[in-house]
Amino acid sequence: IMVNAHPNVLAIPLRAVTQINGQSMVKVVKQGKYIAKKVQLGFTSEKYVEVVSGLSEGDKVAVPKTQVKNNESNNTRNSGRIRMGGMPPM
Repeated sequence: IMVNAHPNVLAIPLRAVTQINGQSMVKVVKQGKYIAKKVQLGFTSEKYVEVVSGLSEGDKVAVPKTQVKNNESNNTRNSGRIRMGGMPPM
């Protein structure tokens, strides 16, 4: 059952967002350095959050490392490029 669809939004992994003094912040990678940026968020799904302002398509956002274990190997992921697209239905 589809409750809501949000096409053509800027979305990032929810785990990339931290709260500092009540403000939503992300770390953006610029010239090899991490820069904290304040963002305004919109709709949220289980894994992704809409960014209403503060980022642009193509910005590179730092995402905390996670380890996914499977039978063959361990995979880690620590950053991702932002793309325009639709958020998965909530």
